[in-house]
Amino acid sequence: MVKKDFKKSVFAATFAALLAIISQITIPTPIGIPVTLQTFAVALYSFIAGPVFAVLAVAVYLGLGLIGLPVFSGFSGGIGALFGFTGGFLWGFLILAALCGIASKLNSRALQIILSFLGLIICHICGILQFTLLHKTELWGSFLSVSLPYIFKDIICVLAAFLVSPSIKNKIEKIVDK
Repeated sequence: MVKKDFKKSVFAATFAALLAIISQITIPTPIGIPVTLQTFAVALYSFIAGPVFAVLAVAVYLGLGLIGLPVFSGFSGGIGALFGFTGGFLWGFLILAALCGIASKLNSRALQIILSFLGLIICHICGILQFTLLHKTELWGSFLSVSLPYIFKDIICVLAAFLVSPSIKNKIEKIVDK
């Protein structure tokens, strides 16, 4: 059991590194929030690893960024990135990871999807709230600026992660079980 948990911990650390790499693949937008595949990556790993290791991996990723390593999109890092205009989405990844990870343990596909989308909604709410507080705008205006342009992409990302995760999880479990 210890050997298996060690391997899962290594996978969590590896995922944190991969999330840092994936965060650099961005498409800039006029409002300053780039289009990335971070949501896909967080959801995918969460469906594969479950809630504990998924949250651990995202926490490591956030911790690396917090101490100043340039792991967030645009090679940014530091306390300003986490507590800046778009930092709420980064914090929201913890909730997304937890709920997608919990969803992966359920037997009902409908409940899995509902719980995963709830995680995505909460992630967006975190982003909207932090943007609203710092930008001193109304919630609706923040939603239109920082959530609406990305929510459909993020829905597709979570759904795609949900669909491809079983086959990837199966392959990873064969490696971990060795």
